[in-house]
Amino acid sequence: MITELRIQNYAIIDDLELHLENGLSIITGETGAGKSILLGALGLIMGKRADSKVLFDQSKKCSVEAHFNIKEYGLQDFFEERDMDYEDPLIIRREIATSGKSRAFVNDSPTTLDVIKKLSAYLVDMHQQFDTLGLQEKEFQIKILDAIAGSQNHLALYQEQFKKYITDSKKLESLIAQEKSANQEHEFILFQLREFDEINLVQGEGKDLSQNLKLMESAEGLKSIAHKFEYIINESDSAITQQLTEIANEISGLDSDDKTLLSIYDRIIASREELIDSSKELESFASRIDFDPNEINQLRERQDAINKLLNKHRVKDVEQLIDIKEDLQTRADAVTDLGSTIKKLTTEIEKTKTELKIKADKISAKRKKAIPSFEKKIQTLLAQLSMSSARLKIKLEPNQGFTIKGSDLIEYTFASNVGSEFLPIKGIASGGEMSRLSLCIKSIVADAVALPSMIFDEIDTGVSGDVSLMMGKILKDISQDHQVISITHSPPIAAQADKHFFIYKDDDGKRTFTHVKEIEGKDRVYEIAKMMSGGDPPTKRAMANAQELIDAT
Repeated sequence: MITELRIQNYAIIDDLELHLENGLSIITGETGAGKSILLGALGLIMGKRADSKVLFDQSKKCSVEAHFNIKEYGLQDFFEERDMDYEDPLIIRREIATSGKSRAFVNDSPTTLDVIKKLSAYLVDMHQQFDTLGLQEKEFQIKILDAIAGSQNHLALYQEQFKKYITDSKKLESLIAQEKSANQEHEFILFQLREFDEINLVQGEGKDLSQNLKLMESAEGLKSIAHKFEYIINESDSAITQQLTEIANEISGLDSDDKTLLSIYDRIIASREELIDSSKELESFASRIDFDPNEINQLRERQDAINKLLNKHRVKDVEQLIDIKEDLQTRADAVTDLGSTIKKLTTEIEKTKTELKIKADKISAKRKKAIPSFEKKIQTLLAQLSMSSARLKIKLEPNQGFTIKGSDLIEYTFASNVGSEFLPIKGIASGGEMSRLSLCIKSIVADAVALPSMIFDEIDTGVSGDVSLMMGKILKDISQDHQVISITHSPPIAAQADKHFFIYKDDDGKRTFTHVKEIEGKDRVYEIAKMMSGGDPPTKRAMANAQELIDAT
């Protein structure tokens, strides 16, 4: 709901404030007083383009600001999707610089024309002669039908599942693309894994293999060294152990208790025993190592194979090779897991499609059931508005797939005369016909839909007093739950107002200015009487008729 409109330096408006409330607000005034200028300024709030030609004073910027209460419109998602702060009340502002450059603001934060255009579409529905109206938009047509059919709750459940269906479908497309890319390298990964599997690497074997190969290649020399060692310390004429024994005996023969000598004696005996043990251990070790040409060849082949892998993968040791193998295995498993995930997700999507079909069919059934009664009510109201031959026909056909609005193709068609072909509303109905048709439709759905503030610009043009009286009553009915603003020249419509604003202009001898004021009581009776009589001052009879019109509302 619009609560306030502030206009500064726009066309012939210097500074104007309009405070609005819920209900029916009527704007009247003489031709050329500035009613269309007021709508033009509001158009800036709705994202229409402008240039410096609109400036009242070319030396100052133009500013148009509208305040809205938006609690009932559920716009939190709109703000969240655009990373904007949600605030209620909402302020939309447009500024036109002297250069013609335009800036847009939402709650004092800069934004784009596209954003305020989309945002204001939820807040303001402006009906002007020959304008493209919301009724021509497919989304609004479906919204109207669902309101009449009472299928909003069914649609909400459907849309929740539809969003999951879309999310899962996009995920499936991504997974399939990943699988295609992965499959292109999968065979190469498997080939590399087979190389690793054939060699069967073991942690730490690189160093062990090199050591074992060196020992086997020197087995004969090692045995010779062991025999030589044994001979030197035990068997030769000057055996080391025998010599150590003799020295130890000589020290012992000194018969001395000197601690130093006793310590030396013990160390000589220990050295002798250590040499004997070393000789035995070397002999045992050498005896376990055989010079086996076949085994040596096998070790050399394995070492060559490992070195080949090291060079191929450009690493230095077996541990790094094992890490590479584990990574390759993980990647290979991922392709397998990806296929399993794709299969599972495909099954889940098919299940969701089945459930969507059931929900969509229920929505379609409710829509089909509501159409005949809706068309009949519209025909009745159109007849009351002097369009007795006009007909609205709603076509509902199955769609090939699912959309956010269900599985129906919906089109509103219109025939203005008996025998005329039913054709899409867009481009068929005239501006006046469209305004009346839209008025009838919205009067029916007003109780079921949170409609935006509706602004009607002279929808009474070219209609008789009885029709305008009926229009006024319809506007009044809609305004019980929605804000309605009507610019009119019709006394019966003006008489229905909850708030009546009068637009007028004056001048200071140099320039003309547009002003607006709220009129009540006798001033309001006087204004409606002027509209009825076409003169100023109005006749006494016109004054009486004006009072009678107001009293009858």
